[in-house]
Amino acid sequence: MKYDVFISSKSEDYGLAEKVYDFLIESGLDVFLASRELDRLGESEYSLAIDDAIDNTTHMIVVATSVENINSKWVKYEWNTFSNDLKSGYRTGNLITILSHDIELRKLPASLRHQQSFWLDTYKQHILSYLKDDNSLLTAKLKEAQKEIKRLEGIIKIKDDEIMEAQDDKKRLMSIITSKNDEIKKLKKSLQDATTKIKELTEVKKTIKSPTGQISSTANLLDVLGINPKKSKEVIVLIKKNSVSAMNDLSYVLTNNSLSLSNAQISSGVWRMKVKDRAAAQKLITELRQYHIRAEVELNQ
Repeated sequence: MKYDVFISSKSEDYGLAEKVYDFLIESGLDVFLASRELDRLGESEYSLAIDDAIDNTTHMIVVATSVENINSKWVKYEWNTFSNDLKSGYRTGNLITILSHDIELRKLPASLRHQQSFWLDTYKQHILSYLKDDNSLLTAKLKEAQKEIKRLEGIIKIKDDEIMEAQDDKKRLMSIITSKNDEIKKLKKSLQDATTKIKELTEVKKTIKSPTGQISSTANLLDVLGINPKKSKEVIVLIKKNSVSAMNDLSYVLTNNSLSLSNAQISSGVWRMKVKDRAAAQKLITELRQYHIRAEVELNQ
């Protein structure tokens, strides 16, 4: 397997080395670290695996908190092998150290002293520029952009779903509002009809009052409305004799209802006019009152 970076570190520094490993992996690099790759191998297999990883890596990073750890058996073997390959021209790449502030750079081995070094607390700021060529950087940025595009597409899909749900809610509400408006229109029409009926009944009530000012009976109301089949016979309308000036109005109303004073009986200043039924009587009385002529149904019928 090919690696971008081989991390060399003594076991005491594995905690720090693994943080560097995680950072580089997240940055899109392929990284080798023995504690992650070879922790269950024997020494002979370990040595072969280390050599193979060094041969197939582009860069090496040495992570250490002391010069003693840098010079430990396996760590020194790893960076010394890589350094010798660089010197012989066998390979290209960078040999980098990431160190704690306890280490003095002048005390590093000569092969590392003149290589690029970073402190453990600041290496993230610049190290990637030593590990990635322009193509690698562009590839890493492209991967990051693609991840961001996928993330944004996910957000857009969620928002689209929310918009569709909101539009469905709007349609439901508009349907409810339309239904309620129709109900309101029907109620208004019913109210108007009821108001009109009340006015009509109020007028009818005025025509069937007894001398004491009270409605004489329910039967009288039914009679005047023409809905009492038992009393559909002729009805006598009493017309109060008025001044001579009102006679022309009286004659006009009687003629309009196909009646004539010649057919009326007069007694004590009152004309008794016979009409065909209650409905005709109501019509006659209403018209007479428009001309301020007093008239009412004879109560003893």
